[in-house]
Amino acid sequence: MKLKIENNDLTVTVEATRELSFEEVFKSHQLATGRDDELSTGREEKHMFTPEDSNGLVKDANTESEFIPASMPKNGEMVKAEFICPQCGYDKVTHVKFGFNHWSCPGCGIRLFLAYATGTRGEKDANGFYYKANREFISHAPENSDDDFSKMFTRSDNPEKPDAYDTIPDIKKYLDKHGIDYSHAKFKGDYVDLIPED
Repeated sequence: MKLKIENNDLTVTVEATRELSFEEVFKSHQLATGRDDELSTGREEKHMFTPEDSNGLVKDANTESEFIPASMPKNGEMVKAEFICPQCGYDKVTHVKFGFNHWSCPGCGIRLFLAYATGTRGEKDANGFYYKANREFISHAPENSDDDFSKMFTRSDNPEKPDAYDTIPDIKKYLDKHGIDYSHAKFKGDYVDLIPED
């Protein structure tokens, strides 16, 4: 492999009998440009650190938030939540999985929103609660997921009928058998769209 980098009055040429690593190419670029940029691939492990004046809080390098509790439960770990259901009046201490944003009321079954007890994720309030559930959970997901995209990737119940998981030649064979013109189709999705619905 041969690498040549030119910059104004400096030319760097590197010859190798093997592929150069990214780091080697980067260092050659630094030499040619005279820059001392740091190599960062974005895959470096991010660590939490505890500043001296943090009062038991650690800075999380993976989130935008300033500080998180050092003793935060792991996602999926059962933690205490205070339930006061607006529908049935259920008002008992309940254990829920940490990291969830809603939980079904044990009294009536409606989904309740799990709000942080103190307003801070992973922090217990004075009574040891991580969450308070006192209002109905409202999902912002679309009610009807029967969109074109999900239809396109639905498996066919009929083994004789192809779907998006079949190859284009198999779909063409089916369309030919049923006399369906596919001359205007360019992409696999076009062929799939031509398969008649039952």
